[in-house]
Amino acid sequence: MGFFKKNNEAEHIAGIVLRQNEGVGLLLKTNPQARDVVLADERRFPYSNSWENIVYDIDEVLFNIEEEHKIKIKKVIFFVYAHLVDRKTGLVKSTYLDKIKEIVKQNELESLGYIEYNDVLARYLGEKEQGPLTAIVVEIDTTAISAFIYKSGEVVFSETVSKTENLTADLEEIFVKSNKDTQLPARIIMYDSSDLEKESSQILTHNWPENLFIQLPKVEVMNPDELTEALAYEYKEQLYGANQTTQPKLPPVVVSEAPETEIKVDDSGAEAEDAIDEEADEAEAIEGFVIGKDIAKEVENEPVKEVPASFESKEESVREVTAVAGVSGLTSKFPRFSLPLEFLQSSSGKKKLIGGVLVVVILIGVIFSLFFFLHKAELTVLYQNQEITKTIRINGVKLEKSSNKVTEKTSIATTGKKDIGEKAKGDVTIYNASNEIKFQKGTKFKTADGLVFLLDQDVTADAAEDTGPSIIKSKTKASLTSAEIGPKYNIKNDVRLTIEEKLDSEPFALTTAAFTGGTLKEVRIASKEDYDTIDAAIQKKIKKSSSASIKKASGEKNVIGDLSEVTITDKTYSAEVVEQAESLSLEVSANVIFYSYAEEPLLDGIVEKLRDEIPEKYSLSKDNITYQIISGEKSDKNNSAELTVKATARPVLLVDKSSLVKSVKGKPLKSIKPIIRDEFNAAGYRVAFNSPLPLINSFLPFFTNNITLKVAPLP
Repeated sequence: MGFFKKNNEAEHIAGIVLRQNEGVGLLLKTNPQARDVVLADERRFPYSNSWENIVYDIDEVLFNIEEEHKIKIKKVIFFVYAHLVDRKTGLVKSTYLDKIKEIVKQNELESLGYIEYNDVLARYLGEKEQGPLTAIVVEIDTTAISAFIYKSGEVVFSETVSKTENLTADLEEIFVKSNKDTQLPARIIMYDSSDLEKESSQILTHNWPENLFIQLPKVEVMNPDELTEALAYEYKEQLYGANQTTQPKLPPVVVSEAPETEIKVDDSGAEAEDAIDEEADEAEAIEGFVIGKDIAKEVENEPVKEVPASFESKEESVREVTAVAGVSGLTSKFPRFSLPLEFLQSSSGKKKLIGGVLVVVILIGVIFSLFFFLHKAELTVLYQNQEITKTIRINGVKLEKSSNKVTEKTSIATTGKKDIGEKAKGDVTIYNASNEIKFQKGTKFKTADGLVFLLDQDVTADAAEDTGPSIIKSKTKASLTSAEIGPKYNIKNDVRLTIEEKLDSEPFALTTAAFTGGTLKEVRIASKEDYDTIDAAIQKKIKKSSSASIKKASGEKNVIGDLSEVTITDKTYSAEVVEQAESLSLEVSANVIFYSYAEEPLLDGIVEKLRDEIPEKYSLSKDNITYQIISGEKSDKNNSAELTVKATARPVLLVDKSSLVKSVKGKPLKSIKPIIRDEFNAAGYRVAFNSPLPLINSFLPFFTNNITLKVAPLP
């Protein structure tokens, strides 16, 4: 079977883009003559309560599109972000798939399947640039970042990680995993984030590891117009592509299993052949990305099969019932039946009359049954949206304390410098021309160029000898050591040194031999600045590890981030301050303490606080409340907290559904408006019918037992 039926009429298809917290509703209009698809409408919408109310959110978007364009949307295609898809199986994760099925079912749509957003973009860019894409495609959502490495149009590596405040750190985590066997392209294409321009600058200025990129990567940002153009292009290619001769193998969105059909085989095998054809068509329709065949047209153009005379009357009876119903394929849901031809051919007029009456009664019964049981109405009562937003304080919220241990290690090259070496030593002769002098250990001796030496021990210089005409100086041996290290203190023989003492007759000293042993060299040490640098680096790593630990716990519990605590339990440096070392390492262990709460009691508290704000004839349930914890204060006495919460509540109109259905059943459409408005305080309504006899809707729309009632706010 071909992917699309041949049809020259324009068709409207809904395109739904699914992200984590918001979506986009697209209206795609086909132009068969020009073999083109145009974007007729685009509406971005935030989810009212994450994925919990997504079915209602999309129902409202589609309803508004239909109202404005005066059309009825029957088919839908989904474009999903990568983190919604299981990378192992390639299928949408069951949590999200169940919601997609519900969207299709509740809106009575035919699903054409789903396509991953990054694949759409890659094919679009390949066509636009006239060549297969070689680049890194980065997809950013509120909770996740996904990266896809394309080479020659094929994905060679892909990975999804949780999004943190540091985009470059998240990307580096992905790129490091890929770099083992893959050389990264020097082109990064990003789309869908709050501040991509700023983030692209971060990528360009980030100090990437040398082994990741051969050259600095070029960063491109896809704007929203290009993205929607890519989606329209993708649908056009699926619809009118040059190689579109067989059904694409895109993942299906199956709403329900096909019912089993009992097949009765006669001698001619005609019914068996019909049943096999029906099963084949049904399997094709369920496969997924399919616009179903125009069954009514196929039945109209189908040649009449020749059957044996003994079965002719039965075949015609079956066809007659099918024609009256006006629906092709009814025999797959209802068992075939027929009356024996001999029953109507009796010679008795009475039998003919009875037979005729029976046929009429059966036909009337069939028509009535089709109408009464298959005629369905979906009545949606609309009310004024009474959204309440208020910041409130909730006391006594019970807390559960949990803790995790994290350990981080880092190292840096030392930057401190220090001179090390030996002091010079040597002997001198002290000449004294006066009375006896005692020199204490450490007395300073200085050369003419300012080099200082210290006396090694206490020394007494003898008094000089007075011979009358002259004075003979005394000579005393002593040992000196340089005050500092270095080879410059290795002074020569016969160097004169003065003694730093205030004496009437200044003594002096002469070296008796050259001094030796003075050495000097510069080494690196751990400085105070190095300690400050490594402390700051380890703090960042501990903070990131702690945040990751809390974030992981938040996936399982309701964690209050403001109450989290990080306590350093162990800190080990590889070297002391001023200790000689080429590098400095630091290992830190920390205890991460966080507090979580049970959501149900908190919601009960919010409902109680907002009770006086609820309008009359409205009710508020916990399912219609969203909230954000602004701050919290912990009480250690009873392990509880006082939380400041910004709550948004959407009260629902109180409607007695059984009473409403009873009031409107059996009444024409024009007469139910005052009933809904006056008796049930509603602002409006809308009705959707599904009937094998659509003309009945104009004058008796609620003659049915199948009324589905919904209550929803005005769009």
